[in-house]
Amino acid sequence: MTQKKLLVVLVLVALILYFSFRGILIGVSPGKIDHSNSSAVSSYLPRYGCPFRVHITKGSVTVTFKISGANKTLNYTFYGQKASYLCFPSGGLLYVMYPGDPRTDTYAVFITKDLKELWKAKFKGPLSPMFYSNGTLLFLKQGNEESNSKPCLYWVDLETGALSRKICLEEKHGASVGAVKFFKGRIYLTTSTGHIYLIEGSEVKRAYFDSIWGITVGARIKLDVSEKYAAVAYSFANVEGKEKNGLCVFTSSLKKIACKSLKEEPQAVRIYGNTVYVWVGGKAKAYRILRL
Repeated sequence: MTQKKLLVVLVLVALILYFSFRGILIGVSPGKIDHSNSSAVSSYLPRYGCPFRVHITKGSVTVTFKISGANKTLNYTFYGQKASYLCFPSGGLLYVMYPGDPRTDTYAVFITKDLKELWKAKFKGPLSPMFYSNGTLLFLKQGNEESNSKPCLYWVDLETGALSRKICLEEKHGASVGAVKFFKGRIYLTTSTGHIYLIEGSEVKRAYFDSIWGITVGARIKLDVSEKYAAVAYSFANVEGKEKNGLCVFTSSLKKIACKSLKEEPQAVRIYGNTVYVWVGGKAKAYRILRL
């Protein structure tokens, strides 16, 4: 090969690397680090004390709530298997669903502190509350292959029960949401198809990190985010019994910086400054993030 051809090849390789990755991960000594701390949260639901008493009775196909207080008692019976409630200074939200059954509905009712029904609503599919902020409760509905449905996020106004916003992810039917992180008004989440999403205001971004060939039967994903970065540590398994483990780091706006394969399934991932830490086999590994 002539020097001119070699130069062309090197330039092409450099361009491919530049547009595929915007940095490298360099192994460094992990030192002593705690993976329990993170600047991002996986969920935030209120922990207020209830202004009334709630008693739940489960039947074979129904759930009954008995709400007592203010010299008054209310009873509600809904179809469902999983029942719970969230309390706020103004009252409480009761909700019931059938986990994992996309053909069923989620029932919700908001009771004020003086035991008056503020609103009652029914949402299609099993919804789980994830995050509360400024009078709005965010629910997650997983995708389901049987019902040909995609994973969706629902924003519900606690004052009225109205659905103020709904986003369904650009995923194939049956895809599920894995790790979720909330950070300073931004929502990051990963899916079983190997994508990471960023939802900020009205903008939705998506990037690909990895997947495994064939039919995926397991997707275990860890996620951490910071002011500058988002890190995904993952383990995929297919129907043939093969595994694929790795670590990918993105900018906070989801531009891929670099990825690295791992020999075993990661248990946790954390970002501290310009270093990402991943725990594999009970031991921490550290990689310095260098952007090109």
